[in-house]
Amino acid sequence: MVVFNTEASGTDVNDVELHAQRLGEFLDMAAGSVAAIEPGNELDTPEWGISNDLIIKIGRRCAAVCRARGVICLSPSLLSGPEEGRFEVIARGLVGYVTAMAVHPYYCSVGGWPWPGWHFGTVEAKADVCQRLSSGLQTWFTELGCPSKYDGIGLERQAKFAAALRAFQHPAIDVACLFALNDAMVPPGELAGGKDWGLSDARGKAKPALAAYSIPGGQPVPTPGDGFSVGPGMRALMAKRGDKPASDEIYFKNAAGKDQFSEAVAVSGRMYRYIFSQNKTVSYPVEAA
Repeated sequence: MVVFNTEASGTDVNDVELHAQRLGEFLDMAAGSVAAIEPGNELDTPEWGISNDLIIKIGRRCAAVCRARGVICLSPSLLSGPEEGRFEVIARGLVGYVTAMAVHPYYCSVGGWPWPGWHFGTVEAKADVCQRLSSGLQTWFTELGCPSKYDGIGLERQAKFAAALRAFQHPAIDVACLFALNDAMVPPGELAGGKDWGLSDARGKAKPALAAYSIPGGQPVPTPGDGFSVGPGMRALMAKRGDKPASDEIYFKNAAGKDQFSEAVAVSGRMYRYIFSQNKTVSYPVEAA
């Protein structure tokens, strides 16, 4: 997914046609490598004064650009809570145009973490509201997260939040994206104020939340030191055997594109394989030539 907003296109928010033109140029240049577009970031930010009608116009026009190229188009993302009125109006105006609404439910707990209800309620409750008020559209939570320093949350609670988000499921929410990979993805002033949303710190050192957010044996996590991208489940079995990675973890899919198994070679020569259908990592020796 790519967020394509006015900062990216160099346009004024009111210049919808130029924005759409540059979105088309970008997608043509991307040549099929972009699956989904969010055509504007938090356009309902109160101090910006952008009207619902303009947000709907942007969503509709950009949806046409995306549709012509076989790309998923979401609504411009919304910062305000879906129960505050704007979500409902904008969703109603975008039915039949966009694939899903995009919402940022920040400072909401998930699975009870970091604390039940945190500041603005729960992710689960926001999902219920989206389902009720979206006029039948699905919703993507394209940003939500939990810092560790802010509110004195701590690294352990941040990790619990990350694990709970990974496990979160709701029939109205197709995608939930955790913000962010690294602490440095916010302005320096916010980071200094304790808003360290990352799974790793500004220097790239992993926090406990990184392992909590990763599926054991699933998508590989680059680890400083050996330089190989290997999932935490497979890495743990290697460590148990006194082994270390000697290759990246490679994924094998069936004809439908579904992951079947993944494997990596260790310095001992053993092959380590994660079997998705069994949720299990195994290893076996490989005879050297």
